[in-house]
Amino acid sequence: MPRMRVISNSCTTIFIYLNGSRHNGVFNNKPVKIRQGIISPFSLRNDELWLLPDLQKSVECLTIMFTHTGFFKLFGIPMNEIQGCIFDITAFKLNGFSETIDRIEESTDNDKRAEILNKYFSKQLINTEKKTDRYRYVDLVITKIQSSNSIHNVRILANNTFTTERTLENWFKSSVGNSPKEFISIIRFQQIIEQIYQCNTEGLDWFNLICKYGYYDQSHFINEFKAATSVTPDYFLKNRKKQLFLASNGSGCLFFADNKESTLQEEL
Repeated sequence: MPRMRVISNSCTTIFIYLNGSRHNGVFNNKPVKIRQGIISPFSLRNDELWLLPDLQKSVECLTIMFTHTGFFKLFGIPMNEIQGCIFDITAFKLNGFSETIDRIEESTDNDKRAEILNKYFSKQLINTEKKTDRYRYVDLVITKIQSSNSIHNVRILANNTFTTERTLENWFKSSVGNSPKEFISIIRFQQIIEQIYQCNTEGLDWFNLICKYGYYDQSHFINEFKAATSVTPDYFLKNRKKQLFLASNGSGCLFFADNKESTLQEEL
């Protein structure tokens, strides 16, 4: 069966497998066998997360993807302390969440499950409203990064948001998990992927893309692309319509599927 690589989007994700189904996983060449877990923001270039489906017809998984600062807002856990890891959800004492999971697993209706989660997170959000100054500032900085193609380094970002690089670094790491530099790279890469998907031809002006998004040169761009997806930009472009690359609905998360069997399959 094909394996799938998950591309970083700098968002924290909670996953809950239901009815005994699950994926086996490999994160940075180490097997992951967790039925209920948290994937913290990981690096675009240095971390590899692969999903290896079990030999079953279907996998039922409830996935909760937070905004870039959402997990920190709700639970107050400094993201720099958990960045780049996958945890069993029981490792965290998330207020009342274990009971919420029990209710989700007891329900067989997806609308009811969504209602249970909405009530839980709404209650959590009310408890954090008094501590919003930092969240609002980081959210504004994130919006500025996402809306601009010209911010390619932290110094420009700090100048444009009227703060120091050190303050920006500290606030970003505690609120988001990734450093500002890593975050800019991830958003830039997601924008490039979106542009590739919107291309209506089999050719693309790579040089224009490299200049537009501030890469040093062609080698820099190709190396980052291969580190993030395991394939070259040309291969990705030519195969983007062949069900190899699965973009989730608006979240910015991307899955790359290939037919290579993992050497770690037997270990899992």
